[in-house]
Amino acid sequence: MKISENDMLNLIRSLRKIEFFSGFTSSEVDMVLSTVDKKSYRKGETIIKQGDIGRFFFIINSGKVAVLINEEKKTNVKVGELGAGDYFGETSLVTHSPVNATVKVEENADVFVLYKSDVEMVMKKNPSAAQQMKETIERRKEMSNYELSRASEKGFFSKISGLFKK
Repeated sequence: MKISENDMLNLIRSLRKIEFFSGFTSSEVDMVLSTVDKKSYRKGETIIKQGDIGRFFFIINSGKVAVLINEEKKTNVKVGELGAGDYFGETSLVTHSPVNATVKVEENADVFVLYKSDVEMVMKKNPSAAQQMKETIERRKEMSNYELSRASEKGFFSKISGLFKK
């Protein structure tokens, strides 16, 4: 999908807000911009699926998505919601591990897509950005684990509270 001038401005604003891109020089931002694609997704579509090989980094231009994980016997536990300016997919790119969450569209979404090889090239040229990306990944893992434990507790408490209802 063609990227309009307005979309490009949104992307630049988004990149400036993302910690590991915020310190980029103008030429590094231009390098990122030259490799970006834009894709549209409809409500209900899955953008990435937990367990898949991570090949992309996504920045949401518009719309809303849910972040879902499968953990033990629980499937599609919602651990977060992302909207315009938010991003996902960075973890599997850096760790070379399978995608750790499914991202499903809740409101029609336009998403900027960066390919793994392009992200790796940019990170090699900016080691401090690569380090910031690793730190962001660690924070997201901690938040994801916390949200999962809260969801598990809610499920447990709603089950036991049902035992005491007449």
